[in-house]
Amino acid sequence: MLKNLTRACTLVLLACAAAALASFARAEPPLVVGFVYVTPVGEAGWTYQHELGRREMARALGARVKTIAVESVSEGADAERVLRDLAGAQGAKLIFATSFGYLEPALRVAAEFPQVRFEHAGGYKTAPNLATYDARYYEARWLAGWLAGRTSRSGVAGYEAVQRLIEPADVTHLGALAAAGAIGFAGNWIAALIRTRAGRRLDSAALVADGNHARADAYVSLAVIASAATIAIGLPVADPLIGLAITLVILRITWDSWRTVRGPEHRH
Repeated sequence: MLKNLTRACTLVLLACAAAALASFARAEPPLVVGFVYVTPVGEAGWTYQHELGRREMARALGARVKTIAVESVSEGADAERVLRDLAGAQGAKLIFATSFGYLEPALRVAAEFPQVRFEHAGGYKTAPNLATYDARYYEARWLAGWLAGRTSRSGVAGYEAVQRLIEPADVTHLGALAAAGAIGFAGNWIAALIRTRAGRRLDSAALVADGNHARADAYVSLAVIASAATIAIGLPVADPLIGLAITLVILRITWDSWRTVRGPEHRH
């Protein structure tokens, strides 16, 4: 995932910088590009991957750009202050707000500086001079699912459900189990609705796929409630059967997500 994130960040940075550079003559001073990081750069993680992209942009474009990176900027008022300083006193014409919590501060500062272009990581709102970008999370999720299947003794989805049919086991604390399932269902269902609607509004296949992922989690939580109920009324065999049914639902949602994220690429 880190390699994909590095490539994604690099491509976004290069594309945005190149587009901004096209509006400047060669005799003009270098384009000032600002980067706001929520943590220290370090040697791994989200901020580090963005930093690798910044370094590659500086290497590829040379004297045509000047980059300014500000580390350890907390989300909220501090982020707004730093963004405003970059757009104003520092003279940045292109600014990358690299943390999700920077969205609202970036929108406010973008409204004050219409001549400056802003790029926000993972956002769900845009403005005339503020766009969003994201990583290809679905690739890592597919890989995680493949590894999960490979590391199970059977290598197939629904393994635990099949095992419960062959080797029944007692389930206790049914009330707590059902309550946890209800909380999980409500949270994941709301997240699914928000992400899916935002993804369709922004035409973001990755965000729609993320919504589908949350919807699958919601169905799993609903299955937990159903399993607790069937066990409570004396039908323990229904527990693994519900597990198999939810496996089929998850596989269908996974297939729909794959078609969603692959669709735009096949249309080119």
